[in-house]
Amino acid sequence: MQRFELDSVSLYNTFVSGGKEIMRKREEINKINVFPVADGDTGTNLAMTMGSLIAGSAPMTTAGETMRSMADAALSGARGNSGIIFAQFFMGLSESIGEIDSVSSDDFAQAAKNAERRAREAVVAPIEGTILTVIKDWVREFEEHKHLRDFGLIFQNTLKAAKRSLDNTPNLLPALKKEHVVDAGAEGFFRFLSGATKYLVSESKDLAPSVADGLVNLPPFVHGGEYPAFRYCTEVFIRGQGIDLGSLRNELSSFGDCAIAAGSGDKARIHVHTDNPALVVRRLSAYGTVHEQKVDDILREYEVSHSRKFPIALVTDSVCDLPKSLLDRYQIHVVPLNIILGGAQYLDGLTISNDGIYQGMEARGPYPTTSQPSPAAFKLLYSFLSTYYESVIAIHVSGKLSGTCGLSAREAALIPDKRISVIDSRNNSGSQALIVLRAAELIAEGKTHDEVVAAVEAFIPKARILVSVPTLKYMVKGGRVSPLKGALAGLLNLKPIVSLDEEGGSKICGKAFSRRKNLQGIIELARGFVGSDELRCYGVVHAGDVADAESFALQIEGALGKKPLFIQEISPIIALNAGMNTLALVMMKE
Repeated sequence: MQRFELDSVSLYNTFVSGGKEIMRKREEINKINVFPVADGDTGTNLAMTMGSLIAGSAPMTTAGETMRSMADAALSGARGNSGIIFAQFFMGLSESIGEIDSVSSDDFAQAAKNAERRAREAVVAPIEGTILTVIKDWVREFEEHKHLRDFGLIFQNTLKAAKRSLDNTPNLLPALKKEHVVDAGAEGFFRFLSGATKYLVSESKDLAPSVADGLVNLPPFVHGGEYPAFRYCTEVFIRGQGIDLGSLRNELSSFGDCAIAAGSGDKARIHVHTDNPALVVRRLSAYGTVHEQKVDDILREYEVSHSRKFPIALVTDSVCDLPKSLLDRYQIHVVPLNIILGGAQYLDGLTISNDGIYQGMEARGPYPTTSQPSPAAFKLLYSFLSTYYESVIAIHVSGKLSGTCGLSAREAALIPDKRISVIDSRNNSGSQALIVLRAAELIAEGKTHDEVVAAVEAFIPKARILVSVPTLKYMVKGGRVSPLKGALAGLLNLKPIVSLDEEGGSKICGKAFSRRKNLQGIIELARGFVGSDELRCYGVVHAGDVADAESFALQIEGALGKKPLFIQEISPIIALNAGMNTLALVMMKE
């Protein structure tokens, strides 16, 4: 059937068919992903972008309304470098198509030129040999063939030009030539055109696969690729009025590389590789309200695929206050909890800094709150890890304090044919960190999965945290202590010592009327806990007072005859609940 114009339904079906083809070829695209970072997720990101387009849009009354619906849905759910470029391409099409009822080949050619320009503008530093090149070549070819009028015939002819452009990408980009692959994003665009062509020629309307299908059984990398120049792939979705995308792009270039800003005047999706996601989010908040954030540790992903140290993956959450140097030494994977502040949701330890949470704790308005990670965070992580590791062990914050452990266990159970053990540490902060570190050491020693799990369970009762709380003000704000009890404690200058019971619930195990007595009480409790056993290790964690923590560590060293393993600032989420100037001794005995 010849199709000289695309009405709302045929336009929608053309794009859905293109999206379906990307979702089908997700694994093939992942396998060739070496640029800009060899993190093997371009296919997955494109599949999720297309899944968002399919799930969030529908044929409307006119082709213009339909195109706007698809562009908005794609932008809202865009993921990754190529996914955001795709979304901006759709935005460009929508802008040009406007409000017309149906789209002719002349209309589409004009819209495609605008879409190519907008996609290229979105990238701070465009590079040839990528998806941008194939888009450009295809759009030029469409202009040459628009006189044919029949969309099926036009797409068939222009698809050949897109394939030639795709095959030429290694000649334009040395990183591709070195690995003998084409660009993964460009491959995704070609697959999109292939799927669109299938619909226009055959009128196929089979249903798209579920986007969830794109989240499991990711294939191993088959290529090397460059070592990441920056650690975190950071994506943010903001809404505002009169967002200046040009100014935003200029600012993005100072944060890292692979910077993209796509969208329109009232919404934007930002992508950048950076070492400081918290700074990126803070600066972007000046342009509008932050609605979504996603941060991937592409350095850890690269290590897993190219220089994995152990056969067992170790997972924890951001409540675990283990120094970054040790997390990196043992390639430990950290899932961030969420902090809700000022109407925006932040990723603990990633998109909000300790200084940021301290300011939020003192600000007027609702006190910041917390929530467990999303199910998707665990689904994606376990899907990724199950590809590269023989098994996975996850050790989480006490189930009495958070639902994180239960959520992790539920998502782990959904991963087929892979052993994943999820352990409730019945601890938090630094004592959770010592348990995670012990598991890491055992994995590094070559212990089996069962041996590590058994040892971790045995060490949990041997870990302890003793927290010096200088004021109950923050616990009152957070709803953990009643205002009456807080007021009474303030009048009496009462400074409690807080710990965790055997089940991982909070308990008061001492109190004093001065900071000095409070810290002395912690040392006495530590002596009693160790008793006649040998102290394996200990650390000091603090909320924003390094000097006080170092002084306290010296006192403990004098009392216990051992230097601390670490002195570490607590994560924002722990600071939020414990309060500023909190100090804690964390320890583990043999």
